[in-house]
Amino acid sequence: MAQAISMSEGDLTGEAQALIDLGCIYLRQEQYGLAEEQFAQARTLCALATDEEAEAEALDWLMPAAFLQRKFDDLRSYCMDACGIYTRLGKPMSKRCVEISDFLRGLEDGTQHARLTPKLVLYN
Repeated sequence: MAQAISMSEGDLTGEAQALIDLGCIYLRQEQYGLAEEQFAQARTLCALATDEEAEAEALDWLMPAAFLQRKFDDLRSYCMDACGIYTRLGKPMSKRCVEISDFLRGLEDGTQHARLTPKLVLYN
């Protein structure tokens, strides 16, 4: 319903938020592919609206969807894109982005000091 209202008003960021909300429902239902699709659509709408803060939020949700599917190349891309946005905005990275950056560094250097669990990825 919220998505339909946003679409009729031409509110791309509002529509993106509705897609993020739907994606979160899919994550909780362990439908990670469907969640990723919603978050990706939300990111596209945020980019079209030139709302980088909302785009970073969409990326923050794309990360757990990719992690839970073990799509580590996508995870790395989403994390790097989010870090770039946070840097451009002069804002600190989200806690999720920091945790995933640490995890990715652990994968790259073979130490795997950063251990992520689905709970940590989803709720930070």
